[in-house]
Amino acid sequence: MRETSNNFDIRSRLAYRIQVLSNKMTTWSASTYSKELDIGVQEARVLIVLARLGEVSANEICEFGKMDKGNVSRAINRLVKMENVTEKLNPADKRSVNLKITPCGMKLYYRIKILSDISEK
Repeated sequence: MRETSNNFDIRSRLAYRIQVLSNKMTTWSASTYSKELDIGVQEARVLIVLARLGEVSANEICEFGKMDKGNVSRAINRLVKMENVTEKLNPADKRSVNLKITPCGMKLYYRIKILSDISEK
């Protein structure tokens, strides 16, 4: 590695170290969820939010989970096809739908939680 006269080393910065840790955790999650559960990280995060909040809109999932709308939309579409999530017209806003986790989705959520708990130990 090339040294410079400037002694600044990004690796010593807290923000950099948090980002590296976050990347490692996301990589582990993606690999594990894909291999063990046949879902991606975004699908897992949507299920986790729905298990926590109950019936909500996609926008509420985005806001609560700090997630990108496109990623949430694709995850919801896949979860609906897998019958882990149901959609119903939002009575207050006919342009949107409310999402709810199904009993099958709750079983998947509990499997996600078990894997997550194992990784925390």
